[in-house]
Amino acid sequence: MIDSHLHLQDPVLFDNLNAVLYDAREAGVDKMVVNGTTPDDWASVSDLAQSIPEVSAFYGLHPWYVNEYPDGWQESLRYILTKNPLAGVGEIGLDKWIPNRDWVRQQEAFLTQLGLAHELQRPATIHCLKAWGKLLECLDNS
Repeated sequence: MIDSHLHLQDPVLFDNLNAVLYDAREAGVDKMVVNGTTPDDWASVSDLAQSIPEVSAFYGLHPWYVNEYPDGWQESLRYILTKNPLAGVGEIGLDKWIPNRDWVRQQEAFLTQLGLAHELQRPATIHCLKAWGKLLECLDNS
């Protein structure tokens, strides 16, 4: 069984990592997709993928943090994906549920990351809340 969406790097889970992994294995989970959310957690995601055989690393910029994206994030994302040829792109997406997030910047970041996933032939983990129409439009046009 594959757990296709987790954030083992989150302190809530990471602080109990051995118990979380034990429970997952007992439940029959033999593959885990750990999604990055900002450049700040990509190193932790890499460490998890290198130390836990069941973990696949995904690197991306989550739409909740669009207001905090650092300059040059596109190059950083390309670099880490190129350095990790088995990694996917995620967690990326669109979110209209959380207020005060730059909607235009979310769309630009999503399309950039989706394009990078396509270019590098990598899978992507997509987050979407209250933005299904725009998400489908972006997918249709990409």
